[in-house]
Amino acid sequence: VMRCLKSPALPPLPLFHTKQDLATNFHHAGFWRPFVEEACWREGIEPEKIEDVPAGDEGTNPVFIINKKVVVKLYTHISEDDNGEEVYQRETISGRVLSQAPPDIAKLIPDLRHNGTLVDERPNGPGFLHYAISDFLTGVPSSKVWDHMSQSQKESYATDLGRIIYKIHQIPIPEDVDAGFLTAEHWLTFIQAEKERAHHKFAKKYQSLPEHLISQLDSYLPSDLSSFVSEKLCWIHSDLHRAHTFVDVDNEADTAKITGIIDWGDALLGTTESKSVTGRKEHTRSLLEKHYYIHIHL
Repeated sequence: VMRCLKSPALPPLPLFHTKQDLATNFHHAGFWRPFVEEACWREGIEPEKIEDVPAGDEGTNPVFIINKKVVVKLYTHISEDDNGEEVYQRETISGRVLSQAPPDIAKLIPDLRHNGTLVDERPNGPGFLHYAISDFLTGVPSSKVWDHMSQSQKESYATDLGRIIYKIHQIPIPEDVDAGFLTAEHWLTFIQAEKERAHHKFAKKYQSLPEHLISQLDSYLPSDLSSFVSEKLCWIHSDLHRAHTFVDVDNEADTAKITGIIDWGDALLGTTESKSVTGRKEHTRSLLEKHYYIHIHL
């Protein structure tokens, strides 16, 4: 829904030239407050209490908790790498796809209540700012408690994650959903780009592999990736890590159960071999056995 700004007191909509420019204001709640309030008012929500959600400097879309009831996400514009439009489209389409999830999965995913666009017709700005408003999920991010969880709890977490991923992959895609990232060709382009970025990600960004394995990446990764689009594509999160899952840890039963999965801005159609980081190989075994319902030897 395109909504023109009526308040002359509202600042011009933000446009950032680089990610560094965005990082300067990313944690500045006062900078974003007028736009958050405007989105809330237009959707009939009285923003009595606004809390920013902590995120790293690499975050591109600021998120705010309103009254402990809903979450407002703003989709920023960065002129050097403007993917705010696509992230917004992915997240809103995810809302439609995931609304078809079975009840036990649907309760783990924030319900998308409203989405729209603030339009600013004044000069020298991006002209519009997308927003999405979804339910607020209570819970603790898995990343906050992972180091304090027992091995049994981590395996319990991985098993539950595998069950959830499997059910998400069974959700039918509405026939009237149409976007450029809902094609086999886009998936092939995506995994080709992931392959090209592998050295940078594993050697420099995350430093998660030893040097002797980094040197084997080229021989390990297949030269022809077309086989990865040979099966029916399904809806995948594509950025599923511990910061995006909430967990309830039961120390008495020595278990951990996932209570929420957030941030669907990278979701797309893909194959079931999606990125799911759980930790040690026994955790991966627990995830895969539940996900694929087959016995995995690791």
